[in-house]
Amino acid sequence: MAKGKRQSSKKKKGKKTGNRKHPKDTASTDDDNQGASTLDAADLSVNQTSVSETNASRMIRRDPNHPLSPLERLAPHLLFKIVNHLEQRDKDILFHVVTGQEIPPEGEQEEEQATSSEHGSHSHADATATTPNRPGGRWRIPMEFVTSDPDTLLARLNTRRLYKRLKDKTDYTYPSNMTTDEIALLEWNNILKRASTSSSEVAPVISPSRELLMFTPCPRSVAVLASYPRSGNSLLRSLYEKITLRVSGSDMRGGLVSHDLVGEAAVSSNRVQFVKTHYPERRGIKPYPACRVVLLVRNPYDALESYFNLMTTGTHTSTLSEEMRNRLTSTWQSMVQKEICVWQAFNEFWLSQNIPLLLVRYEDLIRYPYQVMCRVIQFVLEINNMDFFASRIAQCVAEEQIEQLGSYQPRSGGIGKSLSRYTPEMLQSINFGIFDTMEQLDYTSMLIPNKEEWELEPLPDYSREYYHDPDNTVIVNDESKPLVRTPKHRTNWAKLKREINGMPTGTCHCAKCVGRGR
Repeated sequence: MAKGKRQSSKKKKGKKTGNRKHPKDTASTDDDNQGASTLDAADLSVNQTSVSETNASRMIRRDPNHPLSPLERLAPHLLFKIVNHLEQRDKDILFHVVTGQEIPPEGEQEEEQATSSEHGSHSHADATATTPNRPGGRWRIPMEFVTSDPDTLLARLNTRRLYKRLKDKTDYTYPSNMTTDEIALLEWNNILKRASTSSSEVAPVISPSRELLMFTPCPRSVAVLASYPRSGNSLLRSLYEKITLRVSGSDMRGGLVSHDLVGEAAVSSNRVQFVKTHYPERRGIKPYPACRVVLLVRNPYDALESYFNLMTTGTHTSTLSEEMRNRLTSTWQSMVQKEICVWQAFNEFWLSQNIPLLLVRYEDLIRYPYQVMCRVIQFVLEINNMDFFASRIAQCVAEEQIEQLGSYQPRSGGIGKSLSRYTPEMLQSINFGIFDTMEQLDYTSMLIPNKEEWELEPLPDYSREYYHDPDNTVIVNDESKPLVRTPKHRTNWAKLKREINGMPTGTCHCAKCVGRGR
């Protein structure tokens, strides 16, 4: 009998972690809050002894023949977090399970580490994807095995938002026994009911930064958000997603996934309604039809300065030091003469297209976000009654300062602050060729070389709509048409970055650089 009791007590102490459901709705009692936190911690844990080769392959390689459970969708994200807390040999075993590569003996691992430290680290971004993973060092999943399809990325993002609700204990959490997609749809329907009944008793109000996003099929070709790089497209996309709770797409595989923009490489109309593109400055992943376009423009002085910082630092938020800027004066001046032609040709390309177009300026977006987003939502979704979305826009814009509404903190500065980077000779040279384009965009006052004399009034109705053929479409990323960035307009950024990092040119031996003779 005593033995039976001991077995019974062990069963009571054991915890089940394999089939956790989402925690129940958070009530006002402390006991319920404590229970929800405990369940969430269990959901965010992985029993390393249960990671079989078959399951790991399904988690990482995203086999379409085996649908993933919510926990499996989250697994790659969890692996990144838990793997560095494992013992080294456990890391090596997990590395073997995921990649199928052999685990080097411990002596060889130490030799490899010593060799890599002796030669220094290779910082070139293109080489990291092809460099073999070293189990002896910091463990990371090779890029070709990381699940990065839009469904999985959205599941991770929504799970993080649910976790923040639990952590803050200030928002309504979420119902139990539902997937993140089901929760997102339920909460959207609650928002619609609350708006129709004008009562908060239908469902609790959730902070826009904690609301869940969805993909939504579109019955027509997509609307595109076209902009020259560094013109505020990420800010506008973030506002659009907060207001509509729909994922916006992008025709590039950019680095904005880490900034909660999970629609990278999602362009088809059965997934997203609004797609970012830099075409024809560059081509995206594949051609697709667009039936209308939001052309987001920014004055060329700030846009070119921001683009120069992006390409030289490799980040969206860093800025070159003054010492480095002084060293790169000639490079900066050469780039401006090239890029001003690209900026002009890009905007003129879209202004000449025979599809409905809405012109929006970045300077108006950051000063009058409510008015500008009302026009964008009305144009993209093709709706007349804005009562519902007007309240959504007011709620999302009022939540934070406009600088914090984007997917990342922008560089400090203001409209025209970069004008000091341009010499009088540079301004005279570039302004002479872009006068007509500046006039089309209502930037004429900015042609004055003193920003204190600028009188930048917002566009009438905070936008300008061009009524073209609504039945026409434009093929974005059309391979039969040339880009506006021709070979003579290109800057060798890879070579410039190596000079900035103190690496003499010609020292990069990755396959891409060797093939290009760098």
